[in-house]
Amino acid sequence: MNNSATELLNLLELEPKGADNFHGTGAGGETSTRIFGGHVIAQSLMAACMTVTQDRPCHSLHAYFLRPGSTSSPVEYQVERSRDGRGFSNRRAKRQADP
Repeated sequence: MNNSATELLNLLELEPKGADNFHGTGAGGETSTRIFGGHVIAQSLMAACMTVTQDRPCHSLHAYFLRPGSTSSPVEYQVERSRDGRGFSNRRAKRQADP
C-alpha cells in the first residue's frame, strides 16, 4: 500500500471505547481549526460498519451537520443499533465533541 493510502487509513482509524462507542481524532485543513465534514462522515461510516458483520455493506448514508467541530478536541462516536433484520441492518452513528 502506498504512503498516501496508509495516511488516509490512519486518519480514519477509530478506537473502540466500550459497547458501540468509538474514539477518533479530527482532521481539518492545514490552516483550519474546524473538522473537515468528509472526515466526520467517513469516521461515522467506519463506526457504524464496526457494529455489523462484513456481509452487511453500506447501502445508504445520510449526514446532517448541526454545528462545526474543532480539531483540538477528541471526537467520540456513539452507534445506535436500530434494527438487525434478515437482509439489512440499520445503524445511527452520532458524533459528539466538546462544544
